[in-house]
Amino acid sequence: STNGNGSVCPPRQENCIVGENDNEGIMKGDTPVKRTFAIRAVGCTVRGCVFVLLGTLITIVLILGLALGLARDQSLTYHGGEDRIDEMINYLVEHGVSSADDLLDGSRRSPQFQAVDWLAHDDEFEIGIPKSGNDLSTRVGYDFVVRYTMAVLYYATTGKSWNYDLSFLSSKPTCEWFQTFAPPVGQVGVLCNQMTQQLVGLSLVSNNIDGSLPSELGQLTTITYLESIGNSVSGSLPDAIAGLTQMRTFVMALNALTGAIPDWINEWKNLEFLYLSNNLLTGTIPSTMAELRGLSVLALDDNTLSGSIEVAWVLPGLEYLY
Repeated sequence: STNGNGSVCPPRQENCIVGENDNEGIMKGDTPVKRTFAIRAVGCTVRGCVFVLLGTLITIVLILGLALGLARDQSLTYHGGEDRIDEMINYLVEHGVSSADDLLDGSRRSPQFQAVDWLAHDDEFEIGIPKSGNDLSTRVGYDFVVRYTMAVLYYATTGKSWNYDLSFLSSKPTCEWFQTFAPPVGQVGVLCNQMTQQLVGLSLVSNNIDGSLPSELGQLTTITYLESIGNSVSGSLPDAIAGLTQMRTFVMALNALTGAIPDWINEWKNLEFLYLSNNLLTGTIPSTMAELRGLSVLALDDNTLSGSIEVAWVLPGLEYLY
């Protein structure tokens, strides 16, 4: 039906006051009134509108939840509690990152168990656990192993006694586990390539580091720089780090290293700077060192080495010998 102004009224709304445009005033009887929208004129009760609104909101929430669920990396698992720690241990053993003996240590005091326990229960970053098929060559496998290895290093070297925590075991991404000091010290802790977010260096300078280097460091195949100066790093250099073939600078001066310079040193064919001064090293300089054609600085002073240093004279790039 229509009212006196030509406006169309819904059924049973003979006195509706809907005008022809948003701004007009219309007539109701002989009295001009401002245009309004009566809820009944559009066929919607107050209660009905509320239910429609709630239904719309619920639908939006469900859609967002589904989208977030689909966005989670399908190469990771996200279980919690004991399931989470068991999956971590299985992955690390399967891919040869750590031994089952270290991870299943009955006392639960090994650096490896403490690291995986922290990752599973206390790490607020909540890194995903790679599925079995994602080895260290994948991004998810690499990121998980790097974070685990840095946690192992912390526990293996009495991290609670460090002079500075360097943000280790914080909720930050692993590449942000460092602190910056005034020159000439600079950044100490984890050093990452800003473009690839891969770990390329590890600096541990004068930080009361006490303990031995864990074999898990051998998994960090992207590392080119490792230094520990003025600490108490002890034990021998683990054979596992022979695989760090991108190493260019290795500085372990003023520590408490023991044993011999390993024969596998020739695996580091890109090595340019080797500083092993002021340790407790014994034995002879291995003949395999002659294969380090790019070595420019060799510092072996203040140890108890014996034998000949003739190998130094055949290194074509050597500039400084201590």
